[in-house]
Amino acid sequence: MYTEEGIYLKMKKLSDKVWEAFVIGDIFEMMTGASISRNEFDSGNMPRVTASDNYNGIGLFTNKIKHKNFRVNDNFISYSFLGSAFYHEYNVSLDMKIHGLKIKGKNLNKYLGQFLVTCLRHTIFTPSYGNQISSKDLLTKKVLLPISELGDPDWDFMEDYTRNKLREIRKAYKIPQIHQIIDERGLHEVEWTTIPLNTLFDVSIGNNIDGNKIDKYTGIIPYITRKESNNGIDGFLNKSFDEKYYSEIDKFVITIGNETAKPFVQRYDFYTGTKVNILTPKEDKINNFYAMQFICEMIEKQKNRFSYSFSANSTRLKLQNIKLPIKDGQPDFEFMEQYMKRMENNVLEKAKKMFE
Repeated sequence: MYTEEGIYLKMKKLSDKVWEAFVIGDIFEMMTGASISRNEFDSGNMPRVTASDNYNGIGLFTNKIKHKNFRVNDNFISYSFLGSAFYHEYNVSLDMKIHGLKIKGKNLNKYLGQFLVTCLRHTIFTPSYGNQISSKDLLTKKVLLPISELGDPDWDFMEDYTRNKLREIRKAYKIPQIHQIIDERGLHEVEWTTIPLNTLFDVSIGNNIDGNKIDKYTGIIPYITRKESNNGIDGFLNKSFDEKYYSEIDKFVITIGNETAKPFVQRYDFYTGTKVNILTPKEDKINNFYAMQFICEMIEKQKNRFSYSFSANSTRLKLQNIKLPIKDGQPDFEFMEQYMKRMENNVLEKAKKMFE
């Protein structure tokens, strides 16, 4: 808890609290999303929450549209039919099968919201496509929460606990400096052209290590697979595992899983799982982390071309074309770097506000 003078008093640990299971319908009110065809959305700034476990559940950004199923809410927790949970302080629109939760008789805030998201994720059995959670099902589920001396959910403890954790993170983590920007041009202010990937990169297949046959939990070297999150990292191996499989890099590379077609920039030595492609820059001027991130975004824009039956293998990637900004007829890597640094500055500014 905090005193009026703002001095923090030591709180109980999670293990010191008494916890109890509460029926979600007893403590939360619910709203639901609704289906709208993707082609009806306009590009804009309002997040649309879908059944995703990444990017806070945001599947796209849209302008407000006139549609009976377009519903907007803020300051609530979204919970998808597949078990993803996120707190949204801002206005968002919900897709079909995305449920919104607000505490009955109490306003949420970012501290309480984040605590509750963690509880929902860890105490409700993880659903699947064959075992989805409908709005009726969710209201009957139970969530484990710390309780007050009266036996009610201890909202104050939850809020103060998260506030304290963020305070500890703020003390331990130094937010990077904002980048100096010398090029403020937008994407529409530069010239673009189509460039074959194989003119920029050597494309090869990584060494296939079967993750089911190794210990990927006790090492320190990233193990890159076809995952679509966490930069493709699916564990960490010991360097002594087998050095013939070891990818020692002296420059940034891009990894792309065959079926997922999700590109990531790798900046450290790594091992690879099965069917992971490695794109190595042919020229040093490409060897820039931010320019490589920009190129990843351009590659990902064609991700929908690929599938399990038509995978992004090395043969197809060598024939792949992408659009890139150019200057004097050559790829404008300096613009790409500046643009991505501006995007990173936006994230850093939001991080600073989160810790305020």
